[in-house]
Amino acid sequence: MVSSTQLIIRRRARKARKTAARRRSAFWWGLFAAAFSVLFVLPLGGAAAGAAIVYNDSIRGLPQPQQSISTLTAQGVTRFYDRAGTRLLYSLEDPLGDGRAWVPLQVLPAYVPTAMLVLEDPDFLQTPGFNPFSAASALLDNALIETRPPDASITGRLVRNLLNPTPSGAVAVNLARQREIALVAEINRLYSPPQVLEWHLNTEYYGNEAYGIEAAAQIYLGKPASALTLGEAALLAAIPNAPQYNPFEDEIAARARGIDALRMLRTAGQITDAEFEAAAAENIRFRTENYIAQLAPDFMTYARRQAEHILTDLGYDGRQMVARGGLEITTTLDSDLFLQAECALRGQLARLNGAPPVTEALDGTPCIGVGFLPETGSLGGAQPPDTGALVLLDAASGEIRALVGAADSALYQPGAALLPFVYLDAFVNPRQLTSPASMALDIPRSFPGAEEGLIYNPANPDGRFYGVMNLRSAMSAALLPPAAEMAFRQGMGSILRTAHQIGINTLADDTYDIMLLERGGRVSALDLAYAYSVFATLGDMRGVTVEPQARGFRGRDPVAVREIRDRDGQLLWTYDSASATACATLDTCTPLLEDALAYLVNDVYADRTPRWQTLGQGNALEMDRPAAVVSGRGGDGTESWTIGYTPQIVAAVHVGRTDGEALSLDPWGVDGAGVIWRAVMDYAHLRDGLPAATWERPPLVTEMQVCERSGLIPNGVCPTYLEVFRDGMQPRQIDSYWQVKDVNSRTGQLATINTPAELVQQRTYFVPPDEALEWWRDANLPLPPVDYDTVSVPEVLSSTRILAPEAFSYVGGVVPVFGQMQADALQYYQLSYGQGLNPSSWIDVGGQRTGYSPGEALAEWDTAGLDGLYSLRLVVTREDNTFESDAVQVTIDNIAPAVALDSVEPGKVYRFPGDAQVQLDARATDNIAISRVEFYHNDELLGADESWPYQLNWRISAPGTERFRAVVFDAVGNRAESEITIDILRAGG
Repeated sequence: MVSSTQLIIRRRARKARKTAARRRSAFWWGLFAAAFSVLFVLPLGGAAAGAAIVYNDSIRGLPQPQQSISTLTAQGVTRFYDRAGTRLLYSLEDPLGDGRAWVPLQVLPAYVPTAMLVLEDPDFLQTPGFNPFSAASALLDNALIETRPPDASITGRLVRNLLNPTPSGAVAVNLARQREIALVAEINRLYSPPQVLEWHLNTEYYGNEAYGIEAAAQIYLGKPASALTLGEAALLAAIPNAPQYNPFEDEIAARARGIDALRMLRTAGQITDAEFEAAAAENIRFRTENYIAQLAPDFMTYARRQAEHILTDLGYDGRQMVARGGLEITTTLDSDLFLQAECALRGQLARLNGAPPVTEALDGTPCIGVGFLPETGSLGGAQPPDTGALVLLDAASGEIRALVGAADSALYQPGAALLPFVYLDAFVNPRQLTSPASMALDIPRSFPGAEEGLIYNPANPDGRFYGVMNLRSAMSAALLPPAAEMAFRQGMGSILRTAHQIGINTLADDTYDIMLLERGGRVSALDLAYAYSVFATLGDMRGVTVEPQARGFRGRDPVAVREIRDRDGQLLWTYDSASATACATLDTCTPLLEDALAYLVNDVYADRTPRWQTLGQGNALEMDRPAAVVSGRGGDGTESWTIGYTPQIVAAVHVGRTDGEALSLDPWGVDGAGVIWRAVMDYAHLRDGLPAATWERPPLVTEMQVCERSGLIPNGVCPTYLEVFRDGMQPRQIDSYWQVKDVNSRTGQLATINTPAELVQQRTYFVPPDEALEWWRDANLPLPPVDYDTVSVPEVLSSTRILAPEAFSYVGGVVPVFGQMQADALQYYQLSYGQGLNPSSWIDVGGQRTGYSPGEALAEWDTAGLDGLYSLRLVVTREDNTFESDAVQVTIDNIAPAVALDSVEPGKVYRFPGDAQVQLDARATDNIAISRVEFYHNDELLGADESWPYQLNWRISAPGTERFRAVVFDAVGNRAESEITIDILRAGG
């Protein structure tokens, strides 16, 4: 039995255990509560408190709507300076000054705010207003999770217009986004959507320091916003989304975007079809005086755009940073070089138009540049050029030293300016072996035109054709027919891909054909100068990195900005020109082109001698130093280009007429762009004391003697000259176009063994390819005679004849000799041979023979060991010791030809279906003459080629290993063969 004491003890023990349990439970609950508070309540409370602090800090100082106009440009004026940092080029100040005015929504035509809504935020007026929970959630999400994207609403755009330029760095961007969230919420709390829309309309940026719809209307159209037409309202509404497409910087794009805005209004049901048609047909006139920089305005437009891109890449809001960041930006513009280049261009245009001479530069200083304009043979004419543009680049650094006129706008037909890219593509992507020595034909040719049934007949500007020549001569003289033939062979698609890679940012349409070399297309002078700078640097592109506008296009731009400093003088960005010059890093330089190929282009275009055939010796393009230059026309003679360079400076000059009519210049346009190019190049080099320099020859460039015109391996007959080659591009064929013939000097016929020695004369002839024969004959150029000397045969009625081999045939091995003679009174006949046309000694064949049977061989002539031209003589002696004779000349060839089969692109990895064909190239040689090369695929004859280069294309239909064989035959029938296998891989394998 349990005692009362024990019961008390047990009760006390239970009570103690319960108390201890309660204490433990209270401890753990307290610990959990503390942990919960630490982990959740306090952070959330802190975050909420922090969000409230951020909210209050962010909205502090929020201006009243009408006050914000004056604060937009009061945050700091950005100034642009020349490369010396001493001359102010442009100050981004408010162009309206004190003339700014707030425009209430109700005084604007309804379509003005409607156009902005449709383009920027169609549902803005229906969106809910202030929501404190949504704002708090966004602030917490931005602070605790991740930086939120910019608010895309009209309120968000308004806030970003009012904010300082966005700083760089993830933390700073996050803080700026918190401020944006708070300001958006506060504005939505204080103002209704129509009030916000009115505010936005009065503060939106329209380019050229135009903030607000009233400023845009006044600056671009010279009228108040209340008087805007529907077409004008649509055009202005399209600008804020891309301010660079404003009427001053790109009128064509601004008008096109205005039409697009009208289409969007029609699609949204805001205007009718009739209203659309009427507005689209409006003749919108812009102010003739604008508010952009007075000195080098076109350069400033480019430099400002580049500064914005640079700052955007650094993490800033580049557009706002430049517009209102109070920056100091040093550009690359050489103000003196710009002023002298501009007045030289203006001076030549004045001279061509019969206007008073130009004596002053734009700043009132003497125009020294006009003194460098060379005198030309004929000036003036009914339609001289009246407008021009030019660019000068520092080749070593990629910096723009001067830019005059609309040189950055793709307004001009390239024409002859594209020729270097045609030949470069032939060097880089050869369809057949091509080098400066290759034979070119400047003859009348016809090619398929752009449309079915259309024929294109390229001709030189002077109407002349210059015949058969080396490619060097055709390139240097900018002859059009050879370039058209090369472009047709290469394909304009391949040529334009090459041009895009090294600098041309237009001509992206894949419908261009070879007529582009004469007319059509649009390029800018700056793009052309930048592309040519890759040649000047032996293959390197120097400049600032940019996102290529499309695949295969350049990844750099020429440099217009040297450094950027903030309002406190701190350096934000600088261009490392020393690194660019050394091509030390990919930050400033990209090797694009093999130096040996660039050297070939430079060497040819710097060769002034071939240009003498078209321009004459001592022409205006000849500097006192090596300079590569291309000059010619575009647009059916409506435009004149000259683009050239030394290792130090690149200059591109374009002239034309504002009415688009053909120019009354010399055929090659030298009096226009050429004279201006020469003046600015001479001035730039002389002023800076630049030494005459040439391009260092790369190790892969070799020299060898080649035949004139044909460019083939000398055959001991042809006149030769020393040509440069990229190693591997040397000719592989011995010349067969140059021939030496023995002729009768009295009759002009081919000499025979019967021609008296005193009348035999050796003459050298060039026999052009068949397609050039007609031009050759029309030009009265000599061809070798085809008739043999018959006057010198003493016995015309002789019965003794050699019937086989025929005269001047090819023979080899054992040759059966057939002939005819009178068998009556035959004493004997004898065959003999000697070397050459008139052998000095004769070797007997078979001895004297007394029997003759018609139809049987007179003898078997073993020609083993013989090679070349030989004479074969038959002498018949009668019983009365009188004799008759006959002789023929034959070419003996006992040496087999040689052939090496490969693809045109050795080592190329073919992939199906990416690659369409294998281009086979048989490098065939022979000591005398090749008859043909047959091509086989797996022992099946594909075809034969009878003229050099011996090539054939085989279409790829599936992956696999393919076997090819080439068999070469010489004129006698000797043969040799070569075999290769090519693996066709599956694309992606």
